Parts: sequence; structure tokens; C-alpha cells
Amino acid sequence: MASRAQLTPLRTAVLAAAVVVALVDAAGLGAHLAFDQFSLLKYVISIAAPLLIAALTFVPRPVEAMVAVLIFAIPFAGFNAKFSVHIPLLLPLALLATITAILDSAPPSASKGRLVKASPLIVGALLLTMVLGKTSIDDVTVLASVVLFAWLTARATAAPSGMRLAVAALTLSAALQELIALYEYKTGHRLNLYSSPGKQAYGSHYFFGFDRQQRATGAFYDPISLGNFLALSLPIITAAAIQARRPLFRVLALAAAVLTSLGLVVTLSRMSWIGAAVGVIAVVVLSPPGRRARAVLVTGGLAVALAASAVAVAGPALVSRFDTIANPTSTQSSKTNNQGDLDRLHIWTAAIDTFKAHPLTGVGFSGVQGQLDNRLRNAGPDVHSHSTYLQFLAAGGIVGGAALVLFLLTLIADAFTARRRPYMAGALGATLALLVIWSSDFVLRYSGVAATVAVVIGLVCGQLAGDRVREAVHAGRDRRARGLTLVPSG
Repeated sequence: MASRAQLTPLRTAVLAAAVVVALVDAAGLGAHLAFDQFSLLKYVISIAAPLLIAALTFVPRPVEAMVAVLIFAIPFAGFNAKFSVHIPLLLPLALLATITAILDSAPPSASKGRLVKASPLIVGALLLTMVLGKTSIDDVTVLASVVLFAWLTARATAAPSGMRLAVAALTLSAALQELIALYEYKTGHRLNLYSSPGKQAYGSHYFFGFDRQQRATGAFYDPISLGNFLALSLPIITAAAIQARRPLFRVLALAAAVLTSLGLVVTLSRMSWIGAAVGVIAVVVLSPPGRRARAVLVTGGLAVALAASAVAVAGPALVSRFDTIANPTSTQSSKTNNQGDLDRLHIWTAAIDTFKAHPLTGVGFSGVQGQLDNRLRNAGPDVHSHSTYLQFLAAGGIVGGAALVLFLLTLIADAFTARRRPYMAGALGATLALLVIWSSDFVLRYSGVAATVAVVIGLVCGQLAGDRVREAVHAGRDRRARGLTLVPSG
């Protein structure tokens, strides 16, 4: 039975203050004072925010609940609250999660995984390339957000209850994004809460514009960002469906996996499709022998349901897109696909030339665009290397490329070490999906995608930290057991 939270003086004061603020906001004063322009949505948010803080005072470990809320909100990272300045939606949530983690009365032991040991070297190498190259505040923000979100997720998921909450939040978030994506795909209207993030990323001016086809973006910036998010989520959701003990939870997780897959389909993001398939196959292969049959049944049902629904929803667009996977630059492909893939080859060549010209520490992440623009004709205002690997080489040279390779190797090693733990087959599958999807685009520069990668990191590191906690508990039980056996009888 879960223990109840005790209303300490600090919790009582926070609860009282949150209730007062909620009442003031309910009277209509909060949204008018806080936002530049009043709307019904902003009115609801102004009430919901203090109520969320009030609810956290009743939770034994609020860091777990707060991180779950943060994970659920990741796709909405591109939306801002308009005060006198624009504040990203994730900023107050991340701040609140950080505060709850710092105030946590029982923090878990630090993870001793390979990635944690190598993280100072990785971060230091990336900072060196930023100092020596051209760097913007956005570059630093993305790196800081990855470190912060990974730490928060690891803190929350070291405990089994936190791991379940995090996976459930990711599952619900992916399912919601599918519903939004399907709405966009069928209606052609984008999600518009406060404003529409990344308007240029949708339509005929987008690099892979599909000017005759709608490409769903969900709450993200572009269809590839949504595809990356869903591709990383699907192996974890599939693992949850396989490992669920109760039939109801298994059915719900499988339904969420079908929805996530369908959302992935309407992004028309080919490399995200391949990455998700690699991740799900890895989950099946890595499932314990006793659950291998269930894994095959779950993924088989997922494939059948996806095939039936995908053909009904996407139809001809799928056929055209699949044709380009085997022969992306073939003249038999559609003109839009063919030209886009040829452009990508030219961009890759320019990125490699940039690396050759600055091999040691690169030109900085904000310096890549200028270098590519000089080497390409009509490159566009937001050109990048269209490959995370090539972007790191061009931006950071050998130092940046080595940091990326070290990160991937240590993450894979840690995920493989913990593969038998709950959901960890899904985390390893997501890591393998990451290897695939990073080959053909660079959407890691967006905070929502970077935060999703950080969640995968946090799941792995949190599980390893949880292993240390469980080992300490088992050691304590063994000592007590030995103590009982040494007590003389009579």
C-alpha cells in the first residue's frame, strides 16, 4: 500500500498559497493580469496551474508526479505564454519539477552507469566546441535542457512507481499527438493554441513539402519532429503492452501503440518509420523467453491493426512514400520526393566539406548554416546538415563527433545492461531507433525533440540508480536474515 503524504508546515503553506491563487484566478483576475491578451484557454491555465501545485502537496513523492506532467507536456515545447516576455510552456513545469527534486526527502543513490561516468567528458567536449565556434543562446539552451530533463527523469524513475508514471505519461502523450496529427491530416488545419509554432515547416515551402499532401505535425514544429517523438515512444509503449500483467492494461497499452503507429504513418517521415520498426523488433528479440510468445502476439496484432488503419487513412501517399525508401533518388519516384532526396545528397556533401575545412573543433552549431549557405545554391534561411552525425562533425569537428559517439556507445551499453528490467527493452529499442533516425535529419536542435531524447536517457540512468537502491535493500534484508540465524536458540 502506498504511503500517504504528511502535511508538513512547508506543504501546508504551499497548499494554502496555491488555493488562494486558484481562487483569485477563478474570479478572472489572474489571466487578465498575467497575459497580454485574454482567452478562455489562458483563463483555464491560470486556474489549473495553482491547482496542480496544490495537488502535489498530497503526493508522497511529488517529483515523480511532476516529472510525469513534464513528460506529457514535452510535445508542446514550441508554445509560449505571452506575458511582457514570451515564456516557453516547459520552463515553469521544468522549474517546478526541479524544485520538487531538490526538496525530495529521499533522493535515490547516484547511478554508476557508463553514461553518467562519461557525461562530464561529453558535456565538456561540446562546451569546448561551442566556445571555439559560433554559438547562440539556443545551442546552450538545448544542451542544458537535455542535461536537466535527463537528470529529472532519472530522479523520478529510480523508484518503480516513478518508472510506471513516466511510461504512462509518455504513452498518453504519444496517443494525444496521434489524435492531433490525424485531425491535421484529415482537415489540413494545424493545432493553434496561443500561436502556431514553426509556420514555415508546413506547406509547399518546407524542405520535404509534399505540396500535394498534408504532413501532420501534431504540436511539434514539423512532421519529422513529430515522427522522431513517436518513433522513440513506440518501442517503450510496445514494451509496456508486453509486460503489462493485467489484461486491461495490456489492451490499453496496445491501443496506444496502434494510435502511436498511425500517427507515425501520417507524418510521412520515412526514417522515423524505419527507426520505429528497428526499435519494436529489438523489443521482441530482447523480451524474456517466458514472454517471447506474448511479444510476438502483441506486435503481430499491432502490425495487423496498423496495416488496416494506415491504408484506410493514408492510402496512395503511403505507396508513393514507400517507393522512395529503396530508391530515394530514382527518377521513377515522384518529382517532389526525387528532388528533395537529391537536395539532401548535396547538403550532405557540403556538410562533409565543412568538416574537412575545420576538422578539429568545427565551426560551432550556429556556424554550420553559414558554411552550408556558402557551398549551396538557394540553401534557404534555416539550412542544416540533414543528419545529426554530419551536423556534429561540421559543428564540432573530431571533438564534437567523438562526444556524440561516446554518448551513443555508453547509452547503448547501459540500456543493454538493464535490458531485463521493466520497460528497459523498450528503452534499448528507442536508443536503437535513435541511431537510425539521426542519420537523415537534425531536429535535435528543437527543445521538444531534445527533451524526448533526454527522457530516454533518464529512463536508462534512473533504472541503473534504482538497481543500486534495490541492491542496498536486498543487502539489508540478507544482513537481517543472517542476524536472525545467529541468534542462539533457547
